[in-house]
Amino acid sequence: MCKKKLMTAILVTTMVMGSTLTAFAADAGGDAASKSGGTSGSGTSEGHLEKVVESMILPVVPADSSPFAYTMDPERLIQETSGKKYPEGSVFPAADSDTGVYFQTADKTYANTSNTLKAINDGSCDVTLTVKVKTTASAGGKDITLATSSTPAATGTPELYLGLAVGKGTPSVVSGTEATISKTIAGTPGNFEVTVDENNKYVYQKKADATTWKAIDISMTGAVSKLAIPEGTTAPTVDVTWAYAKAADGATVDASDQVEYKDVPDVAPSIEVKQYNYDRTTTFDIVTDFGSGDSAATSITSVKSGSSETEVNDDQTSACTINGNTITFPAGKFPAPAVGTKKYIKVTFDNDVSVVVELTITK
Repeated sequence: MCKKKLMTAILVTTMVMGSTLTAFAADAGGDAASKSGGTSGSGTSEGHLEKVVESMILPVVPADSSPFAYTMDPERLIQETSGKKYPEGSVFPAADSDTGVYFQTADKTYANTSNTLKAINDGSCDVTLTVKVKTTASAGGKDITLATSSTPAATGTPELYLGLAVGKGTPSVVSGTEATISKTIAGTPGNFEVTVDENNKYVYQKKADATTWKAIDISMTGAVSKLAIPEGTTAPTVDVTWAYAKAADGATVDASDQVEYKDVPDVAPSIEVKQYNYDRTTTFDIVTDFGSGDSAATSITSVKSGSSETEVNDDQTSACTINGNTITFPAGKFPAPAVGTKKYIKVTFDNDVSVVVELTITK
């Protein structure tokens, strides 16, 4: 009986331990599904952004302007008469350096070389500027003979020389046959940046503080023989055109012909302080601002005074000292008016802009 109970206990224990070992074995080996795994992820791209901006600011000539229009004076009649045919105050080159061909560069101002036009590369890549020039004969066939060099004939048949400068090199002699001048101008990639626009798109655009670029100057010069010409002699028209394209791969930049162009706002001359207290026992300064860009002045041409803002006619230019943009009145200026009297000063700049300021005499 005891042996039977013992055998039963041993069998039960063996069965329990066997079951436990079987579970351990299953856990250690695992089934087929638990022996592998993985995942997948979709791919995206931020896309391509073209980091090239091809852009050029070509010269814009107003409809009522013609910078390369010229007058030739082979017989030097202007010099001989001191320019009496022209409005009073007109300025011409000095006689000893005058070449006899005149371009109007400002009101009542004439020079042997025209004003300069600028072609500005405001892009990130190099561009090639192509300028074409030729003359067109006047009707009637009486045009002066065109020179083939920058030195027109000193004797014999009178000649006219016209030269187009594109960059800093020697001007190209202009003739009736079209000439082509090409210059490659560097881009300024440092003036651009990659950013994200309002639509959350990548853009390659000009930096807000980008102001300095590379440019090429274009100008015309001229000279004419100092000889008598037949009655009715005419002068040809000169035609200049320009265009640009992205520079070819490997094109060499004409670095020596480039100039630096600074993009500044057009601001007229001004005087920040419009009302002053004037102590006549000491000197007194008025500080002006010449402005900037195409509207800027380069000097002060006149200073006038008056007793009202609209009647400012007494010339004080020689009575004060002008040093750059500062006007200095000496002590004791305007001795007659009583303390509290107001005087008005009109400052005129060399671009014909005038500014009036108010002075109150305090001592």
